[in-house]
Amino acid sequence: MDTDLKTIRKSTHMAFNDYLVSEGLKPITITNHLRMISRYTDTYGEPTGNQEEIISNIKKGNTTSIQVNMIGTISKWRQMKNLEVKLLQENIHILHSQFQEEKNKKSLDMTLPSVQDITNEMDRLYDKQTYLGYVILYLFTTFTTRNMDLIANVVYDESETNDTDNWFIVSTDKVIWRRQKYKTFKKYGKKEHTITNEKFLSAIKQLSHILKENDNVDRVVKKYTKNIGGITEGFICKIMLLENQTAQNYKRISQNRGTDTNTLLTSYDISIPLELQSN
Repeated sequence: MDTDLKTIRKSTHMAFNDYLVSEGLKPITITNHLRMISRYTDTYGEPTGNQEEIISNIKKGNTTSIQVNMIGTISKWRQMKNLEVKLLQENIHILHSQFQEEKNKKSLDMTLPSVQDITNEMDRLYDKQTYLGYVILYLFTTFTTRNMDLIANVVYDESETNDTDNWFIVSTDKVIWRRQKYKTFKKYGKKEHTITNEKFLSAIKQLSHILKENDNVDRVVKKYTKNIGGITEGFICKIMLLENQTAQNYKRISQNRGTDTNTLLTSYDISIPLELQSN
């Protein structure tokens, strides 16, 4: 590698690393993004030019999986530089659909439960009066949030809340779920959801909290998903994405979870390597 290319790579790494850190991404995800940008810049230089040319370069000798991940990385890099990314992101959707077709031709290494399987387990938990398990699964499947969002207390009066924690505010015919403490709060701000489902209302009235700060959250979740493979919230999110692969569903999940759609496309589908998960 010549001196100029080394200088470009070092400069790209430093600026991009700082940007990714500011986005709150996990170290392993930052490492993967840096690897992807290096893989591109080592051959073609910084991706500042024509998007069609960039896409053409990415498609040379790369698997569909690598193409999806590399376009996702370059989209983030160009966003850092305030460069246009529309065509790149459109191609993520196209490549994602192609990737899904390829995946569907292969047998999965593991069998995941369907949305109906999860719903059936929710109903079973409710019928057994295992209300905490029912509430956890309802929230994960309806709002596809993270574990942290469920660390919340149940109250019956607004005056019992504060401006920093998560709350379920129960009234006669509805529950307001107020989220003020979740991973991407600084970027997306406070979120509120109004829930009127009768079973949920009945179940949450039996609880004083959902999860606690000192809970081993994964263990708690797996306790209630043991009959459907012991899946965790990340897999539930992936299942919900696979069940309805429409732009509307991705947008809904993006808004609920507090995750950009680009991250969903490149990180949360079960076809994408788990080590590339970011949010």
